[in-house]
Amino acid sequence: MTTNGKQCFPPGMIEYVKRYNSEEMYLLRSLDEYLDISNKDMERIASICNEEQIYRFLFKDRLGGREYTVKDAENFISWAKDCWKKQQSFFFLMQDTQGAIVACLDISSSDFSGSPIGYWVTSNVRGIMTNSVLKLCELAGRIGYKKLFALVEPGNGRSAGVLMRAGFSHKGIQIEEIRFMNEPTGTQKLFERYENELEC
Repeated sequence: MTTNGKQCFPPGMIEYVKRYNSEEMYLLRSLDEYLDISNKDMERIASICNEEQIYRFLFKDRLGGREYTVKDAENFISWAKDCWKKQQSFFFLMQDTQGAIVACLDISSSDFSGSPIGYWVTSNVRGIMTNSVLKLCELAGRIGYKKLFALVEPGNGRSAGVLMRAGFSHKGIQIEEIRFMNEPTGTQKLFERYENELEC
């Protein structure tokens, strides 16, 4: 699929990701207008985003210490679908074999020279995130992204481990403004930067 002569992700994407050391497969689905999200899905997203580690590193500062609500999940889904439609950023939800949402990943910009990525996964499911990030890199490289990078808070060893296993290299530290659904929060924090040069 191309837009203005530039190759881009098509809507309705479905990819399979294998759980580490298992034959169990998970679905990685594009969070676009073709993906139906139920009220139960919204509740599950809110529940996962309030899990201790995810909330601490991703949402505590962005939400000013309040909990992540179902309304936040609804706003996120609407915003993510709009971003995909405008080809600005690309979110994917991961589902287990029963269709339950277990993780979310994104390529945060349409800058092919280098885009940030993000992700979260419920603590109830282990062994899928490294392969999911590898799949994200594969998809990005397939349409022409040259580099992906991630910003990780110091102390978030699990996230750093995922990136290292997925072929990213530590490139130093930087101060970055915290944003929530691309809106600035007025707060800056120190992050560890990891990069992966993609083979296109």
